[in-house]
Amino acid sequence: MLMAVLLATTSNIKADEGMWMLNTISPKTAEVMKGLGLKLTPEELYNPDGTSLKDAVVNFGGFCSGVVVSPEGLVFTNHHCGFGAIQSLSTPEDDILKNGFVANTRAEERPAKGLFVAFFDRSEDVTSQVNTVLDSIYAAHPEAVKKYGKNWKNKLYEEYINNVCAEIASKYAQPEKHITAEVLPYYTGNAFYVSLYKEYHDDKSCIQIIEKNGVAKPMVCVQCGKCAKACEAGAITQNPKGVYMINKKLCIGCGKCAEVCPFHVCIKVEDSAVASKCIACG
Repeated sequence: MLMAVLLATTSNIKADEGMWMLNTISPKTAEVMKGLGLKLTPEELYNPDGTSLKDAVVNFGGFCSGVVVSPEGLVFTNHHCGFGAIQSLSTPEDDILKNGFVANTRAEERPAKGLFVAFFDRSEDVTSQVNTVLDSIYAAHPEAVKKYGKNWKNKLYEEYINNVCAEIASKYAQPEKHITAEVLPYYTGNAFYVSLYKEYHDDKSCIQIIEKNGVAKPMVCVQCGKCAKACEAGAITQNPKGVYMINKKLCIGCGKCAEVCPFHVCIKVEDSAVASKCIACG
């Protein structure tokens, strides 16, 4: 009886959720999106040969997203995304991390060294290219059948797929024009797309302010301990107050703490021999 009820209940369930690739929005998908309330056309979302919504959203520094809000390229992003750059620009005399900062003119903008934004240019299906290379790899390694058994193709796939994607991406990249390319698998590896981005490295910080009850508040370390676990020199330890501190004498400047920090409160400035982090000074 229970099974009959369950079958009757689920028989009319329909799932439309999933990932819609911008460059492959079909008329049917467009109608579904319109029915959900979207007022933009597929061409207004994605148009590699003209202006569309994709041109307003940026890859911020390779680890966050942002949105362009002015004709001159002003970008808004989340506070933690710019934290490292803001921290590196702060000094005891001018602590913009704590007090906030606004550039009223271009001359007052501050260079954020190493930071960049990348605009999504276009995406293309390269599944056939990837499969052609993979097939040649499978053919060139007949010994894999004996070595790995029935999963031999999966083993070779795991071994070579990153290099295959990187090689195809290099054919699309145009370093002289600051255009980068990335090939990634989609739909559990059944499709591959190359995405092209135009990078801009001449970025400057012009606003840093987070307010709570009218007072500027910076993002602070939550003492998760990931930095200490990643530190190759054992230079990060927890003090009696529970705050993780960097011993500058032991730090070898590997930058592992900055790589794993989820809030970017550990930073490794390029010209510095050691890392720095938020010490929850309050």
